[in-house]
Amino acid sequence: MDDIELYDDEFISMQLNYLDEAIDRISDFVDLLLDKSREDINNFDVNDTFRLVHGLKGTAGSYGFKPVSDIAAALENLLSLIREKKFVLTIDALSFIIDSLELIVEIFSTIKSNYKVSKKLNALNINCAEKFKNIIVNYPIIVKILFKTEGSKPVHSKVKTPEKPEEKSKSAAGGEKKSKNAVIAYNARFTKNIICGLLKDEGYTIFETKSALEALDYICKNGCDVLFTFQVLEKMNGRSLCAVMKLNDEFAGIKVVFLTSDKNFKESQLVIKPDYLVIIDDNLESNITKIIV
Repeated sequence: MDDIELYDDEFISMQLNYLDEAIDRISDFVDLLLDKSREDINNFDVNDTFRLVHGLKGTAGSYGFKPVSDIAAALENLLSLIREKKFVLTIDALSFIIDSLELIVEIFSTIKSNYKVSKKLNALNINCAEKFKNIIVNYPIIVKILFKTEGSKPVHSKVKTPEKPEEKSKSAAGGEKKSKNAVIAYNARFTKNIICGLLKDEGYTIFETKSALEALDYICKNGCDVLFTFQVLEKMNGRSLCAVMKLNDEFAGIKVVFLTSDKNFKESQLVIKPDYLVIIDDNLESNITKIIV
């Protein structure tokens, strides 16, 4: 065995030890993160999490696992924004962090399993980027804030928010009539048709979708005066969409209406409160009219 082979064997041994330690450390950290945050999201320790992913970014790259280093770098950017108070931690952001850390554990475990067959330690055949893409597509606000960049610096979404009352008055005085914009993220056709009819009577431009992702994407690009959302949606549920809207300054001024057909539903069941909770019953039309007029 020559010096190169000896070095390779030693490095492989170091890689295997690193994988074992990283898998155990990240798994234990995720369990602790879940326990701390289950009852109160404010228990989330952003500094400890930042130190973990910052270390992963460096060590994973050093041991030859660059795809994992890239995932850790994305997490580090998000955590930096949270530490600098440029982004408010939401339930979705916490879920994204946990899902990404669990993906890293999955990748490391797969690398170890593949080594038993191929005797090679790398992440080349695991489609790490595709797996990470499948995670981030479920978190549109993360995509908007973290992955839309100018140069190398992360920037916030440029959301068109409604005019302030004094601005509307000036427009009216100048003879200009600004159209109002409503988004309906809803999948029950009958109720949706009732809401659309009321909005049209009040002169609203309406965007309809069954997908929370599409709703958020539309709002970020076009702005919105009022959002109607329901619990069951595609990609992200209505509660999470409500939380994203209410916890981020970019969406300040947009009315958020959460609808439910559960007559016993209480606002206390929502961790993040909407502007309006509307029960779908015989008073639906009058309740909606009070909000949009």
